[in-house]
Amino acid sequence: MAEGSLAAARALLYLLLMTAAGLPLYRLCDGGRSFSGRARGGLVALAVLALLTSLWWTLAAIASMAALPIGALDGATVQAVLDATPLGLLLWVRVGALAGFALAALVLPRPAVLALAGAIALASIAWSGHAGAAEGMSGTLHRMADVSHLLAAALWLGALFAFLAAGLRGRFDIGSLGRFARIGTVVVAVLVVTGTANALFITGVSGWSVRSPWTLLIAAKIGLFCAMLGFAAHNRWRLVPAAEIAPVQTRPRLMRSLMLETACALLILVLIAFAGTLDPSGAA
Repeated sequence: MAEGSLAAARALLYLLLMTAAGLPLYRLCDGGRSFSGRARGGLVALAVLALLTSLWWTLAAIASMAALPIGALDGATVQAVLDATPLGLLLWVRVGALAGFALAALVLPRPAVLALAGAIALASIAWSGHAGAAEGMSGTLHRMADVSHLLAAALWLGALFAFLAAGLRGRFDIGSLGRFARIGTVVVAVLVVTGTANALFITGVSGWSVRSPWTLLIAAKIGLFCAMLGFAAHNRWRLVPAAEIAPVQTRPRLMRSLMLETACALLILVLIAFAGTLDPSGAA
């Protein structure tokens, strides 16, 4: 029960923090326009949801450590774990970053400010899970790779959300898709390099089994990542050029492709959330 709650909290937290970092990162790459209107309210709501989910994640993590359901936790146990582990500091860093994100969305909705606050909140994930457990220089390098991986993934996800939102509002910008395609090449390279490094850091320290649930989840993640690459390549080389010539006929196909690409990304978040609670060696 505790492990399932922790995995669910991790999945939702990944989604919210990646969106908070990814949307302003994408906006920076697409001209740096400030957020306005409904978008600002949506960003504030996003920060509040991420804060509440962080509290859920913290309690679920403590419950998992204590082998108790969340409802059985008491204040003394929670405080003791927060004081004795990095969870307390992580929570405060994340709360501060999300508070800054919400404040910026209200009074200074510039992508650079929001991207910085969102990136800090997202980067805090690297100090939990497998990367957070590593020590010494290898641990530092592991966390650096993890942060780079998270930010690159957030940028890709933020771009997908921005494209879909524009398409649903009938404001599809083919030019934005074309511009991001060039940045996307760098994003993919960063994801491949840092993803490989993260896997080597984890398996090199813990050992792993090809039959372990962790390995199967990572294999499924790689399969979904390859599917995303396929959709992205199809969009870039086939659908975007076609939409420039025949937009009315092509844009529905492009929207469907973007939706499928986004679905793969969301499934990857779920898989990684569960993989982060497992031992790569397959031990119970």
